[in-house]
Amino acid sequence: MTRTLELISPKGVTLDLTPGSASGIIAGQGVQLSGMPPIRQRTDLTPMRSGGVHRWSLHDPREVAIPIIINAASGIILEQLADLLAAHIDPVNGPCVLRVGRHDGTFRRMVAVFKTGLQIEEPTNREELWEGLLVFEAADPYFASESPTAVAIPNEVDATAPFFPFFPLVLSGADTFAVVTLTNSGGVGVFPVWTITGPTERVVLHNLTTGALFDATFSLPAGQTVTIDMGAAMVATTAGVNLIAAVSNLSTFWALAAGDNDIRVEIAAAGVTTSVNVEWTARWLTS
Repeated sequence: MTRTLELISPKGVTLDLTPGSASGIIAGQGVQLSGMPPIRQRTDLTPMRSGGVHRWSLHDPREVAIPIIINAASGIILEQLADLLAAHIDPVNGPCVLRVGRHDGTFRRMVAVFKTGLQIEEPTNREELWEGLLVFEAADPYFASESPTAVAIPNEVDATAPFFPFFPLVLSGADTFAVVTLTNSGGVGVFPVWTITGPTERVVLHNLTTGALFDATFSLPAGQTVTIDMGAAMVATTAGVNLIAAVSNLSTFWALAAGDNDIRVEIAAAGVTTSVNVEWTARWLTS
C-alpha cells in the first residue's frame, strides 16, 4: 500500500491530497510531515568546570508544511477549488486533522490548526494551475492511532466472574482490585482516562513500572461514575461534581510509558457493581 494523505476539515469533510487523487487539490513535493517534532532541552553549565549537566528534554509543538497543487480543467473550476480549500482549512472553524495512510495499511492522524499560507502563485501561462504552501501548527506534536484502546478491569468481588479471566491478573491486599499489565503500543507516553463506577470510598492507581501514584478519597455510591482524566488532570463525576480536592497531595496524574506497564488498581469498599475501565490512544513521534 502506498502512503496517502488526507485533510479532514473541522466539519468532518475529507479532502484527499494524495498525488493522483481525483480531488483536483494534491500535495506537491517536499511535504514536511514525517519527522520528529522539535526538541526543547535544558542543560545547566557546571560552575568553574568544562561542560554541564543535562536536566531534561521535551517535545515542542511542531509546524507541518504541505506544498499544494491545484490543477483544474479551467480557470473557473480552479477558482472554485481554491474557494473550497480556503473554507476547508479556515482556522476560525477549528482545527483540522491530517490523516496519513501507511504502507502497512494502518492510519495515523494529527490535529493541527492552519497557520499561514495559501498565498497562491499564479503562473502567467496557465490559468488552470495554482501552486501554494499550507502551514499548520500542531500543539500536540504526536501522531495518534485511529481508535483508542479500551480495557475493562475484571471485578473479582463478583462471585459469578471467572477466576483469573486473563493473564497476567494478580490479586493482593484487601483493597486491591487487580494488578494488570497495560500495553501502550505507541512510541511515546500517553495519558489514560479511567472510568470507575461505584461503590467505592477510595481509588489508588499505581503505575508500578514508572513508580507514579494517583490516590483520591471520596464516597461514590453504587451506580454513580467518576472519570479520572490523567491528561487533563481532571476528576469529576458524570453528574458534574468536581472531585479534584479529593486527590492527595502526593498524587501524580501519570502517563502510560511506551510498552508494558504494570498497574495496581486499589478500590476501597468495592462491591459487586463496582467497575473499572481505562482507555487511551497510542501516539508516535512520526507519521
